Amino acid sequence: MKNVTHSKLPNLEHLSLWLGSEDRGAGHPDSLSELFSGNFFPKLKYLGLNNYDKTDIIAKMLLDAPLLDRLETVGFAAQEQKNCRRQKERKNERTAEGKKNERTAEGKKNERTAEGKETAEGWL
Repeated sequence: MKNVTHSKLPNLEHLSLWLGSEDRGAGHPDSLSELFSGNFFPKLKYLGLNNYDKTDIIAKMLLDAPLLDRLETVGFAAQEQKNCRRQKERKNERTAEGKKNERTAEGKKNERTAEGKETAEGWL
């Protein structure tokens, strides 16, 4: 987080952070306190705190933070991201199942056709 807060971007207005989860290397919620101090990015209007498994904790921290006074919008996209990921997984499962069913149906059709040809050839 220090790399973000100590960057020289005085005109930054929109900052979206993709924080992840602690089991995937995301920092402790306290790592955001320096950003929330309001000492950085004087023109910041939008702060996105996305894909973090401790959203409730950072939302409470932000309520008391000096930074909140100058923000116009705060975004939390964690739940939306999970829902999108689940929808994509379900779609992929349905697509895979549909292709499997198509292959099975096509295979049965080919078996019937092959049987029919054998039978027809047998009659010739």
